[in-house]
Amino acid sequence: MKRIPSVCVMTFCFCTSLINSVWAEENAIKKVPAAALSYRIIKEVPQTGLTDSLIALLKKHKIPSENLSVYVRDVNADQAMLSHNIDIARSPASTIKLVTTFAALQQLGPNHAWPTEVWTRGKLTNGILEGDLILKGYGDPFLVYERFWKLVSELRDRGLREIQGNIIIDETYYDLPEHDRKAFDGQSFRVYNAGASPLMFNFQATRLWLAPPEKDSESKVKLALYPANDTVNLDNQLKLVKGRCKRSHGRPKLSWGPEKQLLVSGQFSRACKPRFLMRLITAPNQLAFDAFKQFWLGLGGTLGG
Repeated sequence: MKRIPSVCVMTFCFCTSLINSVWAEENAIKKVPAAALSYRIIKEVPQTGLTDSLIALLKKHKIPSENLSVYVRDVNADQAMLSHNIDIARSPASTIKLVTTFAALQQLGPNHAWPTEVWTRGKLTNGILEGDLILKGYGDPFLVYERFWKLVSELRDRGLREIQGNIIIDETYYDLPEHDRKAFDGQSFRVYNAGASPLMFNFQATRLWLAPPEKDSESKVKLALYPANDTVNLDNQLKLVKGRCKRSHGRPKLSWGPEKQLLVSGQFSRACKPRFLMRLITAPNQLAFDAFKQFWLGLGGTLGG
């Protein structure tokens, strides 16, 4: 039952500590009062327009400078160090996360943590659970491979070795309407179309592994899902081609067949190296179960349900 701190807050603390260390070193060398040094660094910010190197980069990619808006300012400064076309309305794209991060810090505070709990239902004797194991999530946004594996490993460290019942994913912490992954742009397999979930393993993304055959006599691209899933049948329709590995070879088309099989089509070159693609394939609770099962069995546990 681990509490996982916000990555944004951790990064902010690191940067703040780094800046303070630099300032302390500068003060020790130059014997400048901290307040004066802070004012000189933060307040006296030179203003500038687009640099020559940035203008050259825009020209290289044939992007008119009027199509770019930039605003760079220290949060403690009274003016921007770089300001260009800031009053023109733009699509915010991924910078919208600054708004949601600010709102989260305001509402939750910088020390908020999201717990993930493990409950037993049944009789537990000598490491054998005669019943179900319940995983209850509270919205942890960063329950990735390493941290979920650590949670499962802790269960083994505490002596649990056999689960005779089922694994139950408790998602009752959120009361959410059904989420349509393709509603935004029709790209239902893209990770950015994941909906909210109280128990969201690895951002709801399954890893799809692609690799060329090991022998020249073989004509099939290798495919596998991680974590493994017993409910999804892979229909490998990838065409193996010769020639150099292109970017398009790493972007197979995914679709669902009439028998609910996952169709994987496109081209893949023999020259390509093995690679993983992150895609939304199963429901959040199914993915959490698949990951738990993989970790649990890999750690020597047994699962009956």
